Amino acid sequence: MMLSDKTIKNIAVWFLVLIGGGLLTGWAYAVKTSWQNEERLAEVSSDLKSIKRSLIRISIKTNPNDPTVATDLLSGTAVEQGIGHFKAGEFPAAYAAWSSAAKSGDGDAAFAIFTATAALQEKARDPSVPAAERKTAAAAILTAPQVVERNGKFVLKGGN
Repeated sequence: MMLSDKTIKNIAVWFLVLIGGGLLTGWAYAVKTSWQNEERLAEVSSDLKSIKRSLIRISIKTNPNDPTVATDLLSGTAVEQGIGHFKAGEFPAAYAAWSSAAKSGDGDAAFAIFTATAALQEKARDPSVPAAERKTAAAAILTAPQVVERNGKFVLKGGN
């Protein structure tokens, strides 16, 4: 029994429609999941930034429990160099290291400036801190570069 040419063409058209529909469905799924993957990657990236910022905060504090963990993760960076200066009380050198990196687009350096300035402001207001240290902190705050937060990123004021 032989199929007519018309029947064969109808079967071929249905077959092509079926394959085309399957391809279209696959494409739609890929588009949907790629958008979700991009969203997940953005969320993970944000989490990693948050962790790094926490390490910067820990390193700037005067008595962290285990500073080697944070220092090892930040070693060799302008952020780490600035933290070393900051801990030594060399506030202008710390701000200079961070400011230079922040001008080059290092958001973590800008965040370090923001965090260090907040720590110095706290120290300058704390009556339990000796007057000479409060005065040094207040003087350092006056020389601190200005940092602003734009869309979740820290940048030098007037910078990109």
